[in-house]
Amino acid sequence: AIADLLKVAKGAVTDSASEWPDAERDRQFRFVSALAEGADQIAWDAAATDPAWQREAVLPFAKEDYAQTFDDPARIAVVDQAIAAGVPVLQLADWRWRATGEDGAPDNEFDQLWQARRYRTLGQILVRRADLLIAVWRGKPAAGVGGTADVVAETGAEGVPTIWIDPDDLSIRSIVLFRSRVVR
Repeated sequence: AIADLLKVAKGAVTDSASEWPDAERDRQFRFVSALAEGADQIAWDAAATDPAWQREAVLPFAKEDYAQTFDDPARIAVVDQAIAAGVPVLQLADWRWRATGEDGAPDNEFDQLWQARRYRTLGQILVRRADLLIAVWRGKPAAGVGGTADVVAETGAEGVPTIWIDPDDLSIRSIVLFRSRVVR
């Protein structure tokens, strides 16, 4: 189903390209992801099945630290697979938390602030790399700094076209092509 949604997104970009301020520019379908558990990894795998999508990954931490934030740390293997396939992977690895609680997360205020800062930075990078953002989101407030709600708000502030897909029924909830133009 996600593969079908990527086809819809590609079609929406192609169909509306003549209305974009940079309409004469050749379109390249770049899929940029943080490879988080869930929808990120499902969509990542779907994009791999269509050669039109050039995949890139941006991680908020070094791979080893990012794995600690996963419910199933074995799922970080997708990063190794991407690297082995020659996919560009940017790791924001300039900081590592020093002490962790039982859940592997930072257990002091300083490290928690840095972790939140990295998630915020990740969201900003994703938005700035995007010509179109596809948000698989339930429409709820962010559970933490840099969550999907924050990223969607950033796309609105930056004028990045956005397609919002509800993961519960895979319906397209809205399509915003420009700041002032909501298509749906």
